[in-house]
Amino acid sequence: MKIRPKNDQVLIRLEQPETDERGFVATAAGIVHEPDYQWSGTVLAVGPGVVNKWGHRIPCEAEPGTRVMCEHHHGLIFEIPEYGSHMLVRDQYVMVESDIPSA
Repeated sequence: MKIRPKNDQVLIRLEQPETDERGFVATAAGIVHEPDYQWSGTVLAVGPGVVNKWGHRIPCEAEPGTRVMCEHHHGLIFEIPEYGSHMLVRDQYVMVESDIPSA
């Protein structure tokens, strides 16, 4: 299956967060928040970028293979059978990038 994001969209394969007995997610930094607030995953594909009012293309900053974190209400979350959960989000809403491999 080939999915190519358009403009400044980023396709992310989501990781399932680990929750505690209350259903809250605890991050490595000790921050506890409700599930579905922030999503982390790996960038699979990025669009070519957005065109500004002068006709110049501004490329996306995210790169395939990078681990990222973003808030859920900025993107479209969907399920691809046999491939898991994915999120399509604009490049400007990717909050954190990391080159640390997933566990």
